[in-house]
Amino acid sequence: MDLEKLAQALKDEPKFRLQQAKQAIFLNLISDWQEAISLPQILREKLNQECPLVISTQILTSQDQRSKKALITFEDGSLIETVLMEYLERATVCVSSQVGCAVGCLFCSTGQLGLKRNLTSWEIVEQVLVWARILNKTGKRVSNVVFMGMGEPLLNYENVLVAVKSG
Repeated sequence: MDLEKLAQALKDEPKFRLQQAKQAIFLNLISDWQEAISLPQILREKLNQECPLVISTQILTSQDQRSKKALITFEDGSLIETVLMEYLERATVCVSSQVGCAVGCLFCSTGQLGLKRNLTSWEIVEQVLVWARILNKTGKRVSNVVFMGMGEPLLNYENVLVAVKSG
């Protein structure tokens, strides 16, 4: 689901509905439109059909319990990794910007994959949402985001910039 698709789904609704939907996604951190109680039931059903919020994720925890990795599978079957590093006073999310990487650094396993494709801005934002939803359940929040995951962010500059501005 992306914000353009969401705007399209809400084009016939009053303009304030888009703001309500964004608040539900980014502030209330919903994972199903049925949780967006400020929206009419019929609209929630429509959005669940046209703009589902489910993010296909598998969570792995490091042996020392200090970091967690999420493997996210996108609609086209592409897999990427994002990492959450928790400290006493902060929670840092490391996001990917590409599937694979074109740079090909010999020391980097992602570089050995080669570049498969750039992530869309929404796919970048979804990585942060995964961790924000998980942290929210324990009363914590994401405090930092770094682009140090798969890919070279400046080689996907436009989508990275849109993702940063949308958060």
